[in-house]
Amino acid sequence: MSAAGTTVVRRHAGIGIAAWIVLPLLGAAAGLLLSRLPGWLTLLPAWVFALPFTPDRDQLLTLAAAIGAPGVLVLMIGGAVAGGILALLDSAETISLRIGPDALLVLSGDDEIARSAIGEVDCAFLETVEKKVLVIQTRDGGELFRGPVELAAGAVRDGLAAHGISWAEEDPHEARFQRWVDGMPGLSEHAQAVLRERRRVLEKKDQGDEERKQAEALRGEAARLGVVLRDRRGVQQWRPGGSPRPDTGAAA
Repeated sequence: MSAAGTTVVRRHAGIGIAAWIVLPLLGAAAGLLLSRLPGWLTLLPAWVFALPFTPDRDQLLTLAAAIGAPGVLVLMIGGAVAGGILALLDSAETISLRIGPDALLVLSGDDEIARSAIGEVDCAFLETVEKKVLVIQTRDGGELFRGPVELAAGAVRDGLAAHGISWAEEDPHEARFQRWVDGMPGLSEHAQAVLRERRRVLEKKDQGDEERKQAEALRGEAARLGVVLRDRRGVQQWRPGGSPRPDTGAAA
Protein backbone atom coordinates (compact mmCIF):
# COMPACT_ATOMS: atom_id res chain seq x y z
CA MET A 1 0.00 0.00 0.00
CA SER A 2 1.34 3.45 -0.93
CA ALA A 3 0.36 6.92 0.23
CA ALA A 4 2.12 10.24 -0.33
CA GLY A 5 5.32 8.53 -1.45
CA THR A 6 5.31 6.04 1.41
CA THR A 7 5.01 2.28 0.88
CA VAL A 8 3.65 0.07 3.65
CA VAL A 9 4.26 -3.68 3.45
CA ARG A 10 2.06 -5.81 5.71
CA ARG A 11 1.20 -9.47 5.90
CA HIS A 12 -1.77 -10.54 3.81
CA ALA A 13 -4.99 -9.22 5.35
CA GLY A 14 -6.55 -12.69 5.11
CA ILE A 15 -4.12 -14.03 7.72
CA GLY A 16 -5.21 -11.49 10.31
CA ILE A 17 -8.90 -11.98 9.51
CA ALA A 18 -8.48 -15.75 9.80
CA ALA A 19 -6.81 -15.35 13.19
CA TRP A 20 -9.72 -13.23 14.48
CA ILE A 21 -12.19 -15.87 13.29
CA VAL A 22 -10.37 -19.13 14.01
CA LEU A 23 -8.83 -18.38 17.42
CA PRO A 24 -12.09 -17.33 19.14
CA LEU A 25 -13.85 -20.34 17.60
CA LEU A 26 -11.13 -22.67 18.85
CA GLY A 27 -11.35 -21.04 22.28
CA ALA A 28 -15.12 -21.55 22.40
CA ALA A 29 -14.69 -25.17 21.32
CA ALA A 30 -12.10 -25.68 24.06
CA GLY A 31 -14.57 -24.24 26.60
CA LEU A 32 -17.25 -26.65 25.39
CA LEU A 33 -14.90 -29.61 25.69
CA LEU A 34 -13.84 -28.49 29.16
CA SER A 35 -17.47 -28.39 30.26
CA ARG A 36 -17.91 -31.98 29.10
CA LEU A 37 -14.72 -33.23 30.77
CA PRO A 38 -16.17 -34.14 34.22
CA GLY A 39 -18.87 -36.29 32.61
CA TRP A 40 -16.38 -38.06 30.39
CA LEU A 41 -14.10 -38.78 33.35
CA THR A 42 -16.90 -40.69 35.10
CA LEU A 43 -16.64 -43.28 32.31
CA LEU A 44 -13.12 -44.27 33.34
CA PRO A 45 -12.57 -47.80 34.78
CA ALA A 46 -13.18 -48.25 38.52
CA TRP A 47 -9.49 -48.89 39.25
CA VAL A 48 -8.65 -45.31 38.19
CA PHE A 49 -10.76 -43.92 41.05
CA ALA A 50 -8.85 -46.11 43.52
CA LEU A 51 -5.61 -44.24 42.77
CA PRO A 52 -4.31 -41.72 45.35
CA PHE A 53 -5.41 -38.10 44.98
CA THR A 54 -8.11 -39.07 42.46
CA PRO A 55 -11.64 -37.66 42.96
CA ASP A 56 -14.33 -40.32 43.20
CA ARG A 57 -16.98 -40.81 40.55
CA ASP A 58 -19.72 -39.22 42.67
CA GLN A 59 -17.76 -35.98 42.96
CA LEU A 60 -17.31 -35.85 39.19
CA LEU A 61 -21.01 -36.54 38.63
CA THR A 62 -21.87 -33.71 41.03
CA LEU A 63 -19.50 -31.34 39.20
CA ALA A 64 -20.90 -32.33 35.80
CA ALA A 65 -24.44 -31.67 37.02
CA ALA A 66 -23.46 -28.36 38.58
CA ILE A 67 -21.96 -27.01 35.36
CA GLY A 68 -25.26 -27.19 33.51
CA ALA A 69 -26.19 -25.04 30.52
CA PRO A 70 -25.14 -21.72 32.15
CA GLY A 71 -21.74 -23.15 33.01
CA VAL A 72 -21.27 -24.41 29.45
CA LEU A 73 -22.12 -20.95 28.12
CA VAL A 74 -19.70 -19.23 30.52
CA LEU A 75 -16.87 -21.59 29.59
CA MET A 76 -17.50 -21.12 25.87
CA ILE A 77 -17.59 -17.33 26.21
CA GLY A 78 -14.43 -17.41 28.31
CA GLY A 79 -12.71 -19.56 25.69
CA ALA A 80 -13.80 -17.23 22.89
CA VAL A 81 -12.50 -14.20 24.81
CA ALA A 82 -9.16 -15.97 25.39
CA GLY A 83 -8.97 -16.70 21.66
CA GLY A 84 -9.67 -13.05 20.91
CA ILE A 85 -6.86 -12.00 23.24
CA LEU A 86 -4.49 -14.34 21.40
CA ALA A 87 -5.57 -12.82 18.08
CA LEU A 88 -4.97 -9.34 19.51
CA LEU A 89 -1.48 -10.30 20.72
CA ASP A 90 -0.73 -11.82 17.31
CA SER A 91 -1.75 -8.58 15.61
CA ALA A 92 0.30 -6.50 18.06
CA GLU A 93 3.48 -8.47 17.26
CA THR A 94 3.11 -8.65 13.48
CA ILE A 95 6.07 -7.20 11.58
CA SER A 96 5.46 -4.59 8.86
CA LEU A 97 7.63 -2.17 6.88
CA ARG A 98 7.04 1.51 6.22
CA ILE A 99 9.29 2.76 3.43
CA GLY A 100 9.32 6.47 2.70
CA PRO A 101 11.42 8.88 0.66
CA ASP A 102 13.69 9.55 3.63
CA ALA A 103 13.54 6.54 5.96
CA LEU A 104 12.74 2.87 6.29
CA LEU A 105 10.92 1.83 9.47
CA VAL A 106 10.37 -1.68 10.81
CA LEU A 107 7.27 -1.94 12.98
CA SER A 108 6.02 -4.60 15.40
CA GLY A 109 2.31 -3.86 15.51
CA ASP A 110 2.29 -0.07 15.99
CA ASP A 111 5.69 0.06 17.72
CA GLU A 112 8.79 1.14 15.83
CA ILE A 113 11.63 -1.34 16.43
CA ALA A 114 14.18 -0.23 13.80
CA ARG A 115 14.77 2.81 11.60
CA SER A 116 17.35 3.87 9.04
CA ALA A 117 17.79 6.67 6.56
CA ILE A 118 16.77 5.34 3.17
CA GLY A 119 20.20 6.12 1.71
CA GLU A 120 21.90 3.92 4.31
CA VAL A 121 19.92 0.77 3.43
CA ASP A 122 21.80 -1.52 1.06
CA CYS A 123 19.62 -4.56 0.39
CA ALA A 124 17.24 -7.13 1.84
CA PHE A 125 16.72 -10.86 1.45
CA LEU A 126 14.89 -13.80 2.98
CA GLU A 127 16.64 -16.66 4.76
CA THR A 128 14.82 -19.99 4.84
CA VAL A 129 17.47 -22.22 6.43
CA GLU A 130 15.47 -22.90 9.62
CA LYS A 131 12.50 -20.54 9.30
CA LYS A 132 11.44 -17.60 7.17
CA VAL A 133 13.65 -14.71 8.30
CA LEU A 134 13.81 -11.26 6.73
CA VAL A 135 17.21 -9.56 6.81
CA ILE A 136 17.70 -5.89 5.93
CA GLN A 137 21.32 -4.83 5.55
CA THR A 138 22.90 -1.39 5.68
CA ARG A 139 25.63 -0.03 3.43
CA ASP A 140 28.27 -0.33 6.16
CA GLY A 141 27.71 -4.11 6.33
CA GLY A 142 25.50 -4.08 9.39
CA GLU A 143 21.97 -5.38 9.76
CA LEU A 144 19.06 -3.02 10.40
CA PHE A 145 16.71 -5.94 11.05
CA ARG A 146 16.80 -9.73 11.26
CA GLY A 147 13.72 -11.64 12.34
CA PRO A 148 10.88 -13.98 11.39
CA VAL A 149 8.10 -12.41 9.33
CA GLU A 150 4.84 -13.32 7.62
CA LEU A 151 5.46 -10.93 4.73
CA ALA A 152 5.35 -12.13 1.13
CA ALA A 153 8.77 -11.95 -0.51
CA GLY A 154 7.30 -10.34 -3.63
CA ALA A 155 5.59 -7.59 -1.65
CA VAL A 156 8.81 -6.78 0.24
CA ARG A 157 10.88 -6.86 -2.96
CA ASP A 158 8.49 -4.55 -4.83
CA GLY A 159 8.13 -2.19 -1.88
CA LEU A 160 11.89 -1.81 -1.54
CA ALA A 161 12.44 -1.52 -5.29
CA ALA A 162 10.01 1.41 -5.40
CA HIS A 163 12.51 3.29 -3.22
CA GLY A 164 15.69 2.15 -4.95
CA ILE A 165 16.64 -0.63 -2.50
CA SER A 166 17.84 -3.87 -4.05
CA TRP A 167 16.65 -7.39 -3.31
CA ALA A 168 19.30 -10.12 -2.93
CA GLU A 169 18.71 -13.83 -3.52
CA GLU A 170 21.21 -14.68 -0.77
CA ASP A 171 23.30 -12.97 1.89
CA PRO A 172 26.06 -10.94 0.17
CA HIS A 173 28.22 -11.52 3.29
CA GLU A 174 27.51 -15.25 3.66
CA ALA A 175 31.16 -16.27 3.30
CA ARG A 176 32.25 -13.97 6.14
CA PHE A 177 30.23 -15.72 8.86
CA GLN A 178 32.12 -18.03 11.19
CA ARG A 179 31.20 -20.09 14.19
CA TRP A 180 31.89 -18.33 17.46
CA VAL A 181 34.31 -20.03 19.83
CA ASP A 182 34.94 -18.40 23.18
CA GLY A 183 38.22 -16.49 23.13
CA MET A 184 38.74 -16.68 19.37
CA PRO A 185 40.69 -13.82 17.75
CA GLY A 186 38.95 -10.98 15.95
CA LEU A 187 36.58 -9.98 18.74
CA SER A 188 37.10 -7.52 21.56
CA GLU A 189 36.75 -8.70 25.15
CA HIS A 190 33.51 -6.73 25.38
CA ALA A 191 32.11 -8.58 22.35
CA GLN A 192 33.28 -11.91 23.78
CA ALA A 193 31.43 -11.15 27.02
CA VAL A 194 28.25 -10.30 25.11
CA LEU A 195 28.39 -13.58 23.16
CA ARG A 196 29.05 -15.57 26.33
CA GLU A 197 26.00 -14.05 28.00
CA ARG A 198 23.89 -14.63 24.89
CA ARG A 199 25.01 -18.26 24.76
CA ARG A 200 23.96 -18.64 28.39
CA VAL A 201 20.50 -17.27 27.57
CA LEU A 202 20.10 -19.46 24.48
CA GLU A 203 21.10 -22.59 26.41
CA LYS A 204 18.30 -22.22 28.96
CA LYS A 205 15.96 -25.20 28.77
CA ASP A 206 12.75 -23.16 28.99
CA GLN A 207 12.85 -20.57 26.22
CA GLY A 208 10.06 -18.05 26.82
CA ASP A 209 9.39 -14.51 25.67
CA GLU A 210 11.77 -13.09 28.28
CA GLU A 211 14.68 -15.23 27.05
CA ARG A 212 13.99 -14.30 23.43
CA LYS A 213 13.93 -10.61 24.34
CA GLN A 214 17.22 -10.98 26.21
CA ALA A 215 18.82 -12.73 23.24
CA GLU A 216 17.65 -9.97 20.87
CA ALA A 217 18.87 -7.25 23.23
CA LEU A 218 22.29 -8.90 23.31
CA ARG A 219 22.26 -9.16 19.51
CA GLY A 220 21.67 -5.40 19.50
CA GLU A 221 24.56 -4.89 21.93
CA ALA A 222 26.84 -6.89 19.62
CA ALA A 223 25.69 -4.78 16.66
CA ARG A 224 26.66 -1.62 18.54
CA LEU A 225 30.15 -3.14 18.78
CA GLY A 226 30.29 -3.76 15.02
CA VAL A 227 29.49 -7.48 15.24
CA VAL A 228 26.68 -9.13 13.27
CA LEU A 229 25.18 -12.28 14.82
CA ARG A 230 22.96 -15.06 13.58
CA ASP A 231 21.96 -18.46 14.96
CA ARG A 232 22.39 -21.73 13.10
CA ARG A 233 21.07 -24.92 14.71
CA GLY A 234 21.68 -23.58 18.19
CA VAL A 235 25.16 -22.22 17.37
CA GLN A 236 26.07 -18.53 17.26
CA GLN A 237 27.79 -17.35 14.09
CA TRP A 238 29.32 -13.91 13.66
CA ARG A 239 31.00 -11.59 11.21
CA PRO A 240 32.29 -8.04 11.39
CA GLY A 241 29.83 -5.51 10.04
CA GLY A 242 28.34 -2.14 10.79
CA SER A 243 30.01 0.84 12.37
CA PRO A 244 30.42 0.64 16.15
CA ARG A 245 28.04 3.14 17.73
CA PRO A 246 27.15 4.31 21.22
CA ASP A 247 24.37 2.60 23.18
CA THR A 248 21.20 4.67 22.82
CA GLY A 249 19.20 2.39 25.09
CA ALA A 250 17.06 1.05 22.25
CA ALA A 251 16.89 -2.64 21.42
CA ALA A 252 18.04 -3.66 17.95
